[in-house]
Amino acid sequence: MAKKSNLTIVIAFAVLAGLVVAYLGFLASQWLASASLEQSQMEAAALRAKLDQTQSNLIDIRSKTDKLSSQVTELREQVTQARLDVNGTADAYQSRFHDLLQEHDFLLISSVRRYDGSSESFNASYAALLLNIEEVADHLSLVYGKDAGDRFAVLWKLKTNNFIKYSNTVKSGDRAGADVAFASDAASYQEQSGSFWAKLNPYINTGEIKASIGEHLYSVKKAVDYWEAKDYPSYFAALHDSYTQIGDYADVVVVGIIRQHPEKFQPKAA
Repeated sequence: MAKKSNLTIVIAFAVLAGLVVAYLGFLASQWLASASLEQSQMEAAALRAKLDQTQSNLIDIRSKTDKLSSQVTELREQVTQARLDVNGTADAYQSRFHDLLQEHDFLLISSVRRYDGSSESFNASYAALLLNIEEVADHLSLVYGKDAGDRFAVLWKLKTNNFIKYSNTVKSGDRAGADVAFASDAASYQEQSGSFWAKLNPYINTGEIKASIGEHLYSVKKAVDYWEAKDYPSYFAALHDSYTQIGDYADVVVVGIIRQHPEKFQPKAA
């Protein structure tokens, strides 16, 4: 009987020990889970801190980039002005203006005689012509500011559209109608362009510049007409005359600009 009682006690202790071990295991797992959660929270906090620092760095970089962009814009304006004030003597300015206008004459005639609405050669010539117009406008902006340059570009694009309209009407077979419309457009353009220069520069004689503009328009028309007639010897002679005439037009304009703003063409003191 005593042996049976001792066996019962042993079994009871064994069961109790198992329960204790299980409970201790449970406590250990809970502690490990708690430690793991705490570690995860610490890692998450560290990642959040890094993210906040990265965002702060990005804001700082963006601020510095905006500042650099502003400085670059300012430097570009200074370089543009320096091209005129330091290296832009009157002769250099006149030479550049002269070259740009003669390039314009060539590209205008080239675009008008190629006009068919969509050909690759016309598109390339027309794109070059528009770029040239912007370059001439920029050259004027050096002296008169962007607003004057923009207004000039609008006028020259109007002139270009008038010539394209003329070419389109000629190609449609209505030569008489094309000539009448061109004469009207040319007269209107002369008035607008003459008014532009008269308001911009009192040293440019209005009558003289209007006459020069008219000569330019009809010189271009003459070259285009010879090309359409397939009279190529006369075309190249007219092209030469037109090229020369717009050089004279450029001289009239530049002389007036230099007389109005001689201070713009003086080198800066070292």
